[in-house]
Amino acid sequence: MFYDAVMLARAGAEIGRALIGSRVREVLQLHHDEVALTFGRGASPIALTLASSPQFGRVYLGPPPEGKGPLQAFGLALKKHLRGARLLEVVQPGFDRVLRLTFAECEGFGAECRRALVVEVMGKHGNMLLLDEGERILSCAKHVPARLNRYRELMEGEPYLPPPSFEKLDPREATVDALRDRVAANPQATPAALLRDEVLGASKVFAAEVLCRLASDAGVVGELRAGDLEALVALVRRLAAEAAQDGAVYIYERPAGSNLPARFAYPLSLCCCGPAVGEAPTLSAALGPLMLAERNAQRERELRERLSAAARAQLRELTERLGKLRAQVRQAEGAESLRRTAELLLAQPHAARPYASEVELVDYYAEDAPTVTVTLDPPGDVHGTARKLFDRCKRAARILQRVPPLIEQAEQESEYLAAVLDEVELAQGLEDLTEI
Repeated sequence: MFYDAVMLARAGAEIGRALIGSRVREVLQLHHDEVALTFGRGASPIALTLASSPQFGRVYLGPPPEGKGPLQAFGLALKKHLRGARLLEVVQPGFDRVLRLTFAECEGFGAECRRALVVEVMGKHGNMLLLDEGERILSCAKHVPARLNRYRELMEGEPYLPPPSFEKLDPREATVDALRDRVAANPQATPAALLRDEVLGASKVFAAEVLCRLASDAGVVGELRAGDLEALVALVRRLAAEAAQDGAVYIYERPAGSNLPARFAYPLSLCCCGPAVGEAPTLSAALGPLMLAERNAQRERELRERLSAAARAQLRELTERLGKLRAQVRQAEGAESLRRTAELLLAQPHAARPYASEVELVDYYAEDAPTVTVTLDPPGDVHGTARKLFDRCKRAARILQRVPPLIEQAEQESEYLAAVLDEVELAQGLEDLTEI
């Protein structure tokens, strides 16, 4: 799900306007990396959903979600410290993909007992952390020990360090002089790369929108015309300010060649993505349907992959089994020659010399009655060898009786699985896949 710093700024503004001064009513555990805090009393509580999932990281308001699970360690910590607490402040530090919510009256100890809930919506590095007044970690959704990250150890009892800013500029406070210094340090960078590398929270969509409105034909920042840098800084500041204001949220379709979702919401009117295909009064209202569509699309992909993988695995097993069964039949089809050889041995028992490993026999079944050589097992034992050949002949007869129906059944199952694979490939949605 696409969710950048601009969207987080709008979410923070909506949360501040709706929930500042409200008390946490309940803590819900939706997934291991997703929780919801409900606020308000009466029949219409409102839920603040917080998720640090790599695929679905987001923060938004909505009705209390259904399908909650048992509280895990992080959810239990939130319940212990925040239930009944009052939301004091919502801040987005540095315009990064981080939202900090400050609560007072935590654990029922009065206004001075404060806790901070930090949500880092950063893809695979996303996390949620509960901090005490001294900025020490009380609990976190994902533990990061020192062996994984020596700079930021995210464990209970450790001091909290915010994600590194890499000395990027806060777009809300960017100045022409500061950006001019960055241009001078790397004049061959493209304008898009300059924004992404030097401006905090500048996603691909944000950078593309700034450049679309700038309408500069400069290939690198060193070629920017006089006044372009001032206009660029003004655009960056204005768009960052617009993100936190009231206003409509627009729904756009994915531009060609982009890795964005098929549809995504954005709290700015974009000129870089074509006309909007929808509109919502708030970001939270826009994210609900999009979130449902993306989750259904993910479930569809996962179900399609599981069905295909299971059918292919069974098809491979059946193919291997068919090969073995057909080999048994081919081998058993030579049973008649075994019976004839055994009968020749019994008809000419004196042809074998004592302890001989082979015997030459006249094949009376052939037209010219040629001489054939038969291996004796055990050596010199004509009757023992004949018994073994008759036993092999009986086993072959049983194989010819029992195996062909098994082959037919396996072939039918293979045809069925091939048809299932075709249906999985042609299925139009989750409902079709569920029926399969």
